[in-house]
Amino acid sequence: PMRAQLGPRLLLALMLAGSVMTIAYVGDLFGPTLATKLFWLGFWYIGAMLTPPLLLLLAFWHIQLATWLTPSRMALVLAPVLLVLLLYFTNAWHHQYYVAFGLDNSGVVPLRTSERGPLYWTGSFVAFAYLLTTIYVLAGAWRRMARPYSTQSAILLLAAAGPLLAGVLHALG
Repeated sequence: PMRAQLGPRLLLALMLAGSVMTIAYVGDLFGPTLATKLFWLGFWYIGAMLTPPLLLLLAFWHIQLATWLTPSRMALVLAPVLLVLLLYFTNAWHHQYYVAFGLDNSGVVPLRTSERGPLYWTGSFVAFAYLLTTIYVLAGAWRRMARPYSTQSAILLLAAAGPLLAGVLHALG
């Protein structure tokens, strides 16, 4: 019974993280002041950093690693992301995640600008490592599983490739 409930719960958590990220992105994009944009950026980071490990846990559930998905192991999977979020939310004290923020008022909508610090790249590496691991796990499942499970693997594989592509484009500016 626990295994049957875990997959939908992971999917729900993944959808909530994606929804938070989407709503926060809109708030950041259309926020009129730098303070408003930074408020929404914090929520965006929560969603953006939780999405990759939740995708990985869902991939593990998909390939039937139910015995591996204990609460302590799932907490270990989430630990690096929680550390990155801690570093982001303490940035005002150390300025190593983002060195500075600004506001570009030259367009119709004011845009937030930022100067990234070294910890930004650490956070990006963590997210990319999760996504690449998820893609590896799901590609193996896609090759090995019979239909309709291989189709589900392909759909999840595309779901993992989307954030990877978006993350690369975001990191490159």
